[in-house]
Amino acid sequence: MTDTPQEKRGPLYSQADRDNLRWFWSNYLRKHTGKLLVVLLMILVQGVVFQQFLSMTENGLRVIFERGTLRELAMVCLAVFFLFAVRGLMSYLVPLITVRMANQAIFEMRRDMLIHLMKLDLAYFERTKSGEIIQRIVSQTQTLGTFVGLGVANAVRDAVTVVIVSGYLIYKNPILFGTAVVVLPFIIWVMNYVSDRVKQAQGEAETAIANYMNGIEETVTGMRTVKISSQEDMEVSRLMQGTKSIRDLLNRVQITQALVMPSIDLSSAFVYVLVIGGGGYMVLRPEFDVDGAGIITFLLGMVMVFDPARLLAQFFGGLQANLVLLDRVRGLFHQTPTIADHAEAVAEFDTRADITLDKVR
Repeated sequence: MTDTPQEKRGPLYSQADRDNLRWFWSNYLRKHTGKLLVVLLMILVQGVVFQQFLSMTENGLRVIFERGTLRELAMVCLAVFFLFAVRGLMSYLVPLITVRMANQAIFEMRRDMLIHLMKLDLAYFERTKSGEIIQRIVSQTQTLGTFVGLGVANAVRDAVTVVIVSGYLIYKNPILFGTAVVVLPFIIWVMNYVSDRVKQAQGEAETAIANYMNGIEETVTGMRTVKISSQEDMEVSRLMQGTKSIRDLLNRVQITQALVMPSIDLSSAFVYVLVIGGGGYMVLRPEFDVDGAGIITFLLGMVMVFDPARLLAQFFGGLQANLVLLDRVRGLFHQTPTIADHAEAVAEFDTRADITLDKVR
């Protein structure tokens, strides 16, 4: 990686990342805009369900604490059940649509990769290991497909949930919500810290895996020579070095990603303490007009905000790794043949002979 840490600490996406995302969108996803809008609408419904659930919960608690009529409590329970039935239906339909779109996009990408690969001349195949080519066409594209089909859809759902539920909490108690978001800068810092290191380690891991696949292919292809020369132990030792390198690099990626969850858990605990303490003070002070049902609902809403926020943080860590894969996959399309047709070359021409026999005896 050539970027300095100061440069990396800026935006989550470099210019190359933006170009790659635009390329992927323009070539493989834009044609599905209608379906994507339907998915977005269903995700919005999921977010509204959580907001309505909070409202129903607050009403139910007030029924229990204040009025205490069984009919009203039963109506609240039925409404909550209906809301989550709707959310469950949306949770089934969203991945059903997005996974099919993602698989179709990866199918088309592999088709284009194979067509482009056939246009390259022998020079490319002589300087590129076959394991690297196989890795791009098979494993890297499949990982991208899974991430786009499930990862992105879930991240959008989590983001919508955070926005809608946060908006409702701000409406209910802006002072308490403002107190709760003091940890937001820390969470953003953790995300940037993880993203920088995951992206670098993922790039090194992909290179190591490609080299490892090449080593296995060379060993299997040349097994006759290995057996004749009794080099089995040497080949095992050579391949184990590659295995160790991959293990160490993947450990770096996963250990770095593992920093996200405990950091956000500690942040959440700090927020809950603030909400319980501040909310309890508001309940005890009559000038705030806050009751126990409101505080309990607010705490439940903060749980609904922080759980998706944790998943979003994980998503951004995984996003950096998948941006590396996208760059590797698109790199194949940057390859051009070293032998090209002349500028005035034609594909069709008159095949009739222009050689004549004149005065031949």
